[in-house]
Amino acid sequence: MEKDYLPVPLRNIQVNSYPDFDLYLKQADNFVLYRKASYRFSQEHLDNLIDSRVDLLYLERRDLKRFENYCKKIHAESAEDEEARPITHPVEVAHYHDIMENYFAVNGSLLLSGLELEFPVFCRRQNRTRLFPEFEQNPEGPWHLDENVSHCNKEVMIKMEDLGKYQALLQKLFEGGGGGAPENGKRVRQKAIILKELSKIMIQEMLADPRSGEKIKNLRNMVNTTVDFIMENESSFYTLMRIHAFDFYTYVHSLNVCTLCVGLGSAIGLFRSPDLELLALGGSLHDIGKSQLDPKLINKPEELNESEYEVVKTHVNRGVELLKDNPDLPDEVLSIVSQHHERLSGNGYPNGLKGDEISLYGQISSIVDVYDALTTDRPYRKALSPFDALKIIAKTEDDFEQTLMKKFILMLGSQIVST
Repeated sequence: MEKDYLPVPLRNIQVNSYPDFDLYLKQADNFVLYRKASYRFSQEHLDNLIDSRVDLLYLERRDLKRFENYCKKIHAESAEDEEARPITHPVEVAHYHDIMENYFAVNGSLLLSGLELEFPVFCRRQNRTRLFPEFEQNPEGPWHLDENVSHCNKEVMIKMEDLGKYQALLQKLFEGGGGGAPENGKRVRQKAIILKELSKIMIQEMLADPRSGEKIKNLRNMVNTTVDFIMENESSFYTLMRIHAFDFYTYVHSLNVCTLCVGLGSAIGLFRSPDLELLALGGSLHDIGKSQLDPKLINKPEELNESEYEVVKTHVNRGVELLKDNPDLPDEVLSIVSQHHERLSGNGYPNGLKGDEISLYGQISSIVDVYDALTTDRPYRKALSPFDALKIIAKTEDDFEQTLMKKFILMLGSQIVST
């Protein structure tokens, strides 16, 4: 008897879920098995399908009931996340600050079968962390990951104290993959993830020790490597921007601003050296002044009140004070630190600069800083889609240089289409 197949929109398959039905691709008039039932559908699988312009998978009609139950389960989990109550109770606030101060968000797609880890890994869901089941069974480690390693559809985290071990693993993965072979799509994605993770670690180290000249040099070398990667080909930039982070962390936000500054600088024709390198370094350091503020204020799980907001605004001048005497930092880098909250209308801070008083680097960083803040989840509000965020920014046309805005919108066009 000939099998009967039904189409399944790609958006209905949840990343890091385990569909309990076979999935097929349609090639000409034939249906080819793509994924067997009960295997994890990863971010890498989604990226590969998007890159191949696949927007439909197929299942056998006999599995329709399983698919319907799968959709109900995914919907229920999403509803649970949507209905999560604001974090206001003192005990819950304490849990939240414990996570923000003692854990580091990592990209779980690097936890591949065959790896041996010397540090435990946690899944964060809402306001709780828990060990992956494999780690609970062997609390002392090391932990050998097999093909059934657990994943969660929220955040994967490690403890801050294990950053050195994680960094060593990243270096090993970066040096061990690819060799002299051509960079295929899979390798480009892995390289993007590793570069992003290494950069996050270095930014976090800068936040912990913002006056360290050695750490600034290390960060500068790392962001230059990232610039090289972005300039290799257009897809490298979009690959970096598609790597998803769930919540707003200063080290993640700073890296995103770095990447977006380089993308926009390249889009308007700036030179790789020194312009894009300086934009990258300035974007990475733009929020360094927050290292001088109370972490409980920076990471507050509720909206800031007026007096708290005034304190947070001091991070700009604090950042300039931290960096101004460093001989290795040109004025262009400091202009990003000092001007990323200025607005052409004069309604920005800390100096109320207007129009041409704001440098080109400052104008670029102000656009991308707002965009990234709007497109990232906060405990008190959900992230906006790229399209909705750009609509909001575009309405404030007196605040942002319109030629830059148009270039920024065009630059992100591919990302918005695929979102």
